[in-house]
Amino acid sequence: MNEPRQRFFERLAGNDIEFFAVRPDQEPVLAHLWERLGPLDGSRVFEPGCGAGHLTERLASRVGPNGRIHSCDNSENMIEAAKKRLARFQHVTTYLANAEEPDAFPSEPIDMVLAFRFFPHLSDRRSFLERARNLVLPTNGRLVLAHLEDGATLNGIHAEAGAAIRDDRLPPPPRMRDLLTATGWRITYLSDAPETGFLAIATPG
Repeated sequence: MNEPRQRFFERLAGNDIEFFAVRPDQEPVLAHLWERLGPLDGSRVFEPGCGAGHLTERLASRVGPNGRIHSCDNSENMIEAAKKRLARFQHVTTYLANAEEPDAFPSEPIDMVLAFRFFPHLSDRRSFLERARNLVLPTNGRLVLAHLEDGATLNGIHAEAGAAIRDDRLPPPPRMRDLLTATGWRITYLSDAPETGFLAIATPG
């Protein structure tokens, strides 16, 4: 993550950490995500760009104590808030790291990489997707790219948010398909609509 982008999120997290919470009107979109993912009990998950841990908290309950979550973020303010929010979960490891760096990735086998509200902020998307492809289990591993907004809405929000993230755009579905295919993924589900947000699920192909 570049420095202006990192400062933007540090400042935002320091001012209002609940800005990142899921709003009541967004709950149906989140319910759609859980429905598409199915049962997660016992799953091992890597969550890059976990922010303040709002989704991680819900994910921790779904994977249960037999599961494992590795969640990281590049913002100290975000990680500080996430550690407080997730302290009661012994099966969640939260740490400060740049998810674009190889050492941010867990060393143990992973069932799912869940990038929630994160993908547009990557500087090198291809490298991230290739590393994720090598991280997940080759048979049942999954990559999940999820946003509570559809791509057009999200890109509009970023365009108005200031120079630091103005160009952090979510690719349209055809380009996303091409990018995932080129990095060794096979898309099993892709939706980009206001009622479902943006959701792409892929397995190693």
